Amino acid sequence: MKILKTVARALLRDEEGKFLVVPADEPENSWSLPGIELNDVENRKRRLSISLNDMGIETENPKDVVRIATETDDNIERYVIYFDDFSGEIEEGRWVTGKEFLELEESPEAGLYIVPMCFLDSYLETEANYGVKGHELDVEKTLVSDGSKLLMLKKARRLKVSSSEVVDRYGEMSKCWEQPGGIIEDDENRFEAAKRELKEETSLEVKELKGFMRMEIEHINTVKCYILFTESFSGEVELSKEHTEFRWIEPKEFRGLEWHRDAGYGIAAIENLDLLLRKNYNRN
Repeated sequence: MKILKTVARALLRDEEGKFLVVPADEPENSWSLPGIELNDVENRKRRLSISLNDMGIETENPKDVVRIATETDDNIERYVIYFDDFSGEIEEGRWVTGKEFLELEESPEAGLYIVPMCFLDSYLETEANYGVKGHELDVEKTLVSDGSKLLMLKKARRLKVSSSEVVDRYGEMSKCWEQPGGIIEDDENRFEAAKRELKEETSLEVKELKGFMRMEIEHINTVKCYILFTESFSGEVELSKEHTEFRWIEPKEFRGLEWHRDAGYGIAAIENLDLLLRKNYNRN
């Protein structure tokens, strides 16, 4: 992915577990995390600290949380950085929880920051290590539309025995909502994987697919996520053992469901679906 623009965004969390959000440049009356555009990635923490200080916030102990790059008709890379010690106040800012942030009139890109806000403690359990060779995984998520609503699936809870202990096969994804999708196998492209996964998970036969967004999410490992769309399919939903329930929902309804970390990265695509589908992105 050729990056055209790089930004750094700050996560500042107060004692009540709320995060600082500020008015976004555009669209009007929208909100996002405070941040700056970068031309020097290596000095991102220092540059962001200086910018916050200029706003009236003194910070210490910056920590990388996650790198999120997106490809639609443009390529933007975002570094999310957490400061565990800060003082000061921004007059025009607001303090909100991650869930409250979903209810604000947010900027289109702000949906990408919901996951590090809601799952910050999980991210902080391990130190981000960008650029070091970790595992790389290609996955796809498919937004299936019946013309007005999208199909969502609820992950099952499946127990297994590992090292003499009973563990949940799906971990933190268990009993949470998600978009249909899965891993792209070595001998598949994203469209072939989407058709196979939808058949396996829902019994639906997909006729046509449109790719409209690609994301690259890096913490320790790197996940390349292709997001696709279809409203051309046949059959009735019949779930596999991987899921226990399905719903057809309005796009804004997904934010109110209990979703897991990986599925949360689909919010930006779900809530900006009409806008993104009008853009010219359909690369293999």
